[in-house]
Amino acid sequence: MVEHADALSVVEGLAGLDDVDALYVGVNDLSRTLGLPRRFSLLASREVELVAAAAHRHGRGFGFFGIARVGETGLPIPPDLIYAEQVRQGANVFILARSFRATPDGIGEELDRARVRLSAWRDRPPQAREAASLELRRRCGLLVAGSPPPAAGDG
Repeated sequence: MVEHADALSVVEGLAGLDDVDALYVGVNDLSRTLGLPRRFSLLASREVELVAAAAHRHGRGFGFFGIARVGETGLPIPPDLIYAEQVRQGANVFILARSFRATPDGIGEELDRARVRLSAWRDRPPQAREAASLELRRRCGLLVAGSPPPAAGDG
């Protein structure tokens, strides 16, 4: 877990350690130790990409942020933008966000929906993932600035 600002300066070394299988960015803690006002500030920056690049250079797994249920509404950032960013940055390690809220009986179906959505983003052209990344950064910037989040579907 890359959870502290100090880890960013040694992330290349961490990724190169033999016993490290994956690097995962702890967005809440890393945002706090960087002095950022909200966790969304980190998603609007490029620090996550630094960790991703180090992980990929060393053939390690990588992940960041939690994924919400596909189609979840009422969240500050639409889950689909997070899915797109996960794919754009080559994430292959995932955790479920608190908002996932799947029941034990329905978690398999919800995870299948998440896998399908991630796969759909992998099949999209790089330009579509870049456009989604720009939209994610725009929305995160609005949240950090204190503006109300855009409604789903607003561009």
